[in-house]
Amino acid sequence: MINNNVGLTIGSEKYKVNFIIYDDNNNDATARSALNRLIFEDKVKFVIVGSNFEVGLYPTIESNKVIMIGSSTQDDILSPKLHYCFRGNPAACYGTVLPAWMMRYAPEKKNWFLVNYDNQAGHASAAFSEKVLKGSGATVTTMYIPVGSSDLSAMATKVKTLNPDVFMPSTGVEQDALCFKAVYQAGYRGQLFNPGAAPVGAMMAIAGPDVIQGMIKGEDPVHLDPPATQLGKDFKDAWIAKFGKWENPTLLYHINWTCLQAALQKAGSIDVDKVADVITAGLQWDSPSGSYQMIERTDLGNNRTVDCVEDVYPVKIVGSNVRLIEHMSLADSYAIYKKFNH
Repeated sequence: MINNNVGLTIGSEKYKVNFIIYDDNNNDATARSALNRLIFEDKVKFVIVGSNFEVGLYPTIESNKVIMIGSSTQDDILSPKLHYCFRGNPAACYGTVLPAWMMRYAPEKKNWFLVNYDNQAGHASAAFSEKVLKGSGATVTTMYIPVGSSDLSAMATKVKTLNPDVFMPSTGVEQDALCFKAVYQAGYRGQLFNPGAAPVGAMMAIAGPDVIQGMIKGEDPVHLDPPATQLGKDFKDAWIAKFGKWENPTLLYHINWTCLQAALQKAGSIDVDKVADVITAGLQWDSPSGSYQMIERTDLGNNRTVDCVEDVYPVKIVGSNVRLIEHMSLADSYAIYKKFNH
């Protein structure tokens, strides 16, 4: 879309966007090798990362003064010792803002059951949610499952036995859908809740329409019908023009890219330090998935804005329809986040 519209304007210059893409093959050594190639052979200044191995990349990023916008759910990327590393994944919204909104929307539902992966990211995500839910007066049971677990029977039996008011897995699109399917098959009929931004269509394709009836979750504006924002509509139209149809694609890492795009344009320069200064001064930007704002993490000793929150679109599945309940602005999201994290 950018290249077809004269390119990206940065200061007085116009640039065509070219992504140099390497696959880390889910391997730490391959991820480091790819980063070295990007920096020392391709001579890039800006890196977007969707890897599980970001921690090992930080020393190279910092020593070579390259900006990295990552997707890690781990808080290492937010260390005040890092000056060129930022998180473009609004994990704080998923773990904090949406559960807090749900407690406000349905205050009678006070008994929650959370499912997270038994790894560092899963425990961090659960800690976010536990803090906001308990701070809102809920009782919380948290269960950790192995990454990619195929046997969910023990989890489903426990959920059916405890019969919580709300069941909330936070393990990723496919696994969340399988968790919902497992508890449904076990006979649980309480409130299903999903704080992630996975498209309803993708969730329904895995779990089935009967399973997710009545589910409440966050949805990106581009996936509403019609899209809730002009940028979302333009993106959807461009997608259909290119691929022929819209099948609720999960839009990975576009938040990182649109953050960098906005920072380059606001800085009016490709100078790395100038771009970093813009990001750490509370940058706000738009993407097909909504609006975003960089925020400080004083709870981690970082007064620079290195993390982000987004505006939120809670929806409810009713029949074959996705009904928008409310639109929470960036200011609303940020206020909730600050209430529980500062």
